[in-house]
This record gives sequence, C-alpha cells and structure tokens, in this order.
Amino acid sequence: MRHTAHIVAALSATVVTTMFVQAAAPTLRDHWAFDETIGMWAINSAGGTAGAISNGVTVGQTGKIGGAYDFDGNGDSLVLMTGDTGILGGAARTVSAWINTADANSDNSVISWGKNATGSGWDCVIYSGRARVQLNGGYRYTATTGLNNDTWRHVVWVLPGGAADNVTDTIMYIDGEAETVYTEVARTVDTVGELPVALGTGYARNTDEVGHYNGLLDDVAVWSD
Repeated sequence: MRHTAHIVAALSATVVTTMFVQAAAPTLRDHWAFDETIGMWAINSAGGTAGAISNGVTVGQTGKIGGAYDFDGNGDSLVLMTGDTGILGGAARTVSAWINTADANSDNSVISWGKNATGSGWDCVIYSGRARVQLNGGYRYTATTGLNNDTWRHVVWVLPGGAADNVTDTIMYIDGEAETVYTEVARTVDTVGELPVALGTGYARNTDEVGHYNGLLDDVAVWSD
C-alpha cells in the first residue's frame, strides 16, 4: 500500500473532501503503479483487472514514484484491461494520474472506457496542454495550460455523481489545486459498458496516433463509490 499512501498525499485537502462528497466511503477500485520492469502485464494493486501491455509501451522507466511506463503515442500504444468495462451510467468516479509529456497535439488520452456514441464514453485527456474530460457530444477543460511541459504534473478528474451527472459537473485538479474552467459543452454522462478500460488511448480506439498518449505515465488510480 506504499503507493496508495503516495497517491493520497499528492491530493490536497480540497480534493479529498470532494471525493468524500462524491461518496460516503469512496473505494480505490484500480491502481496501476507501473513499477514493472519486465513482462507484458500491468499489475493492479487494488485487486482489479491487470492490463495487457502493447508493443508501443516501454516499461521500467523512471517515474514520479518508483517506475513509469513510456507510451510512444502511436496507434498500438495502450494498456488494455480486457473484461473490465469501468464505472457505468452517471455514477461517481475519480481518476488521478501523474503525467509527463511534451506532446503539443490535441488528444493525449490518459484513460478511457465506454462506447463511442453520444454521452456514452468516458475519456480523461491532456488536450493541447490542458486537462480535459470528454465524451461524445460534450466536454470540459481547464484554464491552466502548459501541462505538456515535459515535467511531472499531478492531475485529478472528479465526477461527484448523484444529481451531478453532467460532464460539466466534473471537477479537475492540477497539482492539488482546483481548476477554473476554460470552456465546456454540456452532456449527460451515461457511460455504456462496451469497450474495456484502457490506458493511453481514447474510447474511439483509433488505430493511428489520434487519441493516443505520448509520454510518461505513473500511478494511475480510479476510485468509485
């Protein structure tokens, strides 16, 4: 549980409070520490689904906490959790990740799941240097730019759940601080269990570089209610 403690320590008191508003006792559903140095599986230390590592991902890199994975941003760079369709409907969810990228492209997906149809996917993205959450037909992203500055940054996406089930209800945090919104388009979150959870690619699952993360990822975690 060493890494779990580090994740919580990286969250400000405001983030933790928001997570506990989201649910009486949020559960650490998934935690991929990315500390593997060999092999083809990303271990889920929270007891959830391990991920199959594709050819476009290099393990054993230096991370923010222990090891990290390097995603090359091409169409085959992803870690796929076969059989795990993620958190569905408009249910509460929190995603946190350490990111390190210098990519200026618009779509660098950290984690996604769902269906590529209106309101049916869930995609946490670094979008032209901003943190963004998107689903088909709606999005919200932060005023802060420069997350693609080739250094470690901590990003958190929180959908509180309950009546707060629109993508515009998502609260995002950069390095422990709540973010103001740059722009948004409303859409009810109704995540459908079609495509499994994947790290490093969006819910469209393009076979080219579109939507694929280019850079280092470390300690990606998901909480549910």
